[in-house]
Amino acid sequence: MADPALAALRDDVVAKLDGLAGLRSKGMFGGYGLWAEEGLFFGIVDDGNVYFRTDAQTRPGYDARQSTGFRYAPGEPPSDTYRSVPAGILADPATLLAWAEDAVDASRRAKTPKARRGRS
Repeated sequence: MADPALAALRDDVVAKLDGLAGLRSKGMFGGYGLWAEEGLFFGIVDDGNVYFRTDAQTRPGYDARQSTGFRYAPGEPPSDTYRSVPAGILADPATLLAWAEDAVDASRRAKTPKARRGRS
């Protein structure tokens, strides 16, 4: 059975991100995953927090706000890829949408094929 508080958080985030193209959420390992256009996975709602995908371009904004990394399991090191969205950002729908769009862009950049290395 889903945690009602976590489902309410997910519903709030989804409502605030109404303008995000292709937005959908799906239950995932006791939490929720967030996807956008082109099936780009960009966010996680779990443990009472919202986490967005980051990369070298977006991570400094999270670091400046002391965001924590998502932990895939208790005792695991925090992820550098998914960082908690600060409460002040969650409270402002326009800013939250901008951060979500940045997270989608980070997911898109991660899917860009890397140059293949030659075999030795």
